[in-house]
Amino acid sequence: MHTTGISSRRGTSTILGTLIFVGIMFTAVIPMMLVMRQADTLHELRRHELDILDQEKAMESLYLYVCPEGQDSPNVDVTIVNKGEVLVHVVNIWINDTQVPVDVNIPYLSGEELGPYELDRVEGREYDIRATTDRGNVFPSETGILHYGEDGWDIEVFSIRILVSRRTWNLHIQVWIGGSDEGDPYYDQRIRWRTGIAYEIIVPQQGDYYVKITRRWGAPLFDDMVTIEWPQGEPWAWVFA
Repeated sequence: MHTTGISSRRGTSTILGTLIFVGIMFTAVIPMMLVMRQADTLHELRRHELDILDQEKAMESLYLYVCPEGQDSPNVDVTIVNKGEVLVHVVNIWINDTQVPVDVNIPYLSGEELGPYELDRVEGREYDIRATTDRGNVFPSETGILHYGEDGWDIEVFSIRILVSRRTWNLHIQVWIGGSDEGDPYYDQRIRWRTGIAYEIIVPQQGDYYVKITRRWGAPLFDDMVTIEWPQGEPWAWVFA
């Protein structure tokens, strides 16, 4: 009788111990495992978000163009063109070490004109103008660092470059400032031409010009408007006749 009672108590103790162990598992270990799994899931989500941000940062592509309003003007205009694949949020314009906060969103394949920004013109000083985005990218000016000299801003020389591939000797070249041939031409010269040689006409500014090229006899070789797109493009325009 005594042996049976002892065995029953031992069996009961084993069952109680198992139940207590299972209870501990459910109240401590399993919740801890669930918390760890949730933390792993949050970590993966955060890493995925950072990967997307890194990809978007790499996809940003801004072209920054800086142009003084005049040869001796203290004001400069800043044009920003988004040639990347994502919307870009510009947060600062830097002029040398001076930060100018901005808040501009530029969609894909769009542009935005900022300014004018007034600069303290000092002879011999250079002005490095850049733009920064909220993703941390920094974009310098495509038109380079501005330099203010004795005669004002050292800016590009604007020109119209003409190339005539047809055989001819005498050409009459006329250039009007603007989009039409009304009024007196800015340039009006008759020249002797050598086939395959480019001819350059210096003009005062960027913008639209009307160009007419005629031979001594016959119809015009060229009769149309051209545009110097600087600072968004090159400081010259080609004419092929």
